Amino acid sequence: MAMRWPAVLVVAACSSPSQGPTRVPAAIVETIPNKDVDVLFLIDDSISLDMETHLKDALPRFIDVLNEHGGFPNVHIGVATSDLGTSAIADADPGPTIGGAPGGCAGHGKNGNLQTNGSTDVNGAFISDVANSDGSRTRNYSGALTDALDAIASVGTNGCGFEQPLEGIERALDNNPANTGFLRPDANLAV
Repeated sequence: MAMRWPAVLVVAACSSPSQGPTRVPAAIVETIPNKDVDVLFLIDDSISLDMETHLKDALPRFIDVLNEHGGFPNVHIGVATSDLGTSAIADADPGPTIGGAPGGCAGHGKNGNLQTNGSTDVNGAFISDVANSDGSRTRNYSGALTDALDAIASVGTNGCGFEQPLEGIERALDNNPANTGFLRPDANLAV
């Protein structure tokens, strides 16, 4: 059974100018602290923005931050891109193909599907690193986590030049059958 910690939402209001704000609890919300975190990186893979090197340089620090508060959490880490081809938010069918590679747009593009970019370091569509009850960890990648993350974050710059990052996030997280198992019902989500 998970321990529940109460969180209190406090509302401040001025009762009189001389007294300052009065704090009154507005709601008590039960929270369940856990070490499960699902992390989605949405990376622009178009030719118009090549910031991949900067992101990859920051990945070791990202891993260090995950380790800072009470040990490494149980993580799922996935990478999706802004390439949705010529499909728009409300269109049932994509538009006609535009241009060629690099930067060409066709069909649904990568459609919010998690990408491993041909990496043989990761077995599956995303990285999974979860603690077992005996203190060991179950991992679906070989080598160091930073190397596996570096590999799946190597999306390149051949994606559609009509970037749709917010829709890419939604398609990655909204019951995408290609991403089955990535989101866990009780895990925290970081994008």
